[in-house]
Amino acid sequence: MHLELHDFNTGKLIKTLTNGTWIVQRIVDVDEINSIVYFIANRETPLEIHLYSINYNDEIPTIDRITQESGCHVVHCFNQAYQYCITQWNSIDQCLLIRMLDLKIKEIIKNLDHLQQGLLQTIEQFHFVTPKLFSILNRNNDTLYCALYKSDNEQGIYQTPYPTLVSVYGGTHLQRHENNIYIYCKQPKSFLFFSVTNSWSLQTDMRCQRLVESGYVVLCLDNRGRANRDAAFESSIKHDMGHLEFNDQIDGVLYLLKQGITDNTRVSIYGWSYGGYMSAMALVRTNNIFQLGITGAPITHWDG
Repeated sequence: MHLELHDFNTGKLIKTLTNGTWIVQRIVDVDEINSIVYFIANRETPLEIHLYSINYNDEIPTIDRITQESGCHVVHCFNQAYQYCITQWNSIDQCLLIRMLDLKIKEIIKNLDHLQQGLLQTIEQFHFVTPKLFSILNRNNDTLYCALYKSDNEQGIYQTPYPTLVSVYGGTHLQRHENNIYIYCKQPKSFLFFSVTNSWSLQTDMRCQRLVESGYVVLCLDNRGRANRDAAFESSIKHDMGHLEFNDQIDGVLYLLKQGITDNTRVSIYGWSYGGYMSAMALVRTNNIFQLGITGAPITHWDG
């Protein structure tokens, strides 16, 4: 989605406000007195979500990024004068923080982290593995974003190369690793599917953390067809579902094999819903890659 200014009465396009190979997630608010639109987008990278503003009366509108820290930002409310807003920020190594942001100077003027002291102390006891974010090029030279859960294995207690599980959703509408799941969807069911982004939701994927404790590595990859890239990336699987997006998951495994991380005799894949469909297809199409597939509520009928 991108922003355009139209005449309210005629619907005629007045000007295009945003464009490019990135996505406007949503409009947060409009300061009608000063002609400023505040919106959430991933302009710099699909891995992060930031707050931006643009003056729709400027002859050549300029986008201004307001939030500065790497990660994902959710904006909850503005004061009446649009000088301050309440934001929620998180990243892959930072749990959710609620802060007050000064929009003019782009600085945090108050942290409300005292509300989460008990949570922070509890988190420290778990010794979570921080997943590594990285990108690869698939066989078509598209950039794919990945998260890898892997123990540092400093004590040498785990077998290497590692048995590997691919955690997949793979369908449209969501990224597999998003920095903050609250941004992308309002429907409760969408909270079941995380996405590859610089977000705390990756850190707290308990299934992945438990698998790492058991000596596995877990790969999560946002394949073609996923949301929050450009239209070409998301629509590439139209009329060809189960092929391109699955090839991307294979390319992710091949990358780990090339790096010497993965044991090629112990590779499995699991997922739910569209991820269940992907897991089932894995066993049908690539017996030389996956030795095990776990399918949860797979989509098996596409006839409507």
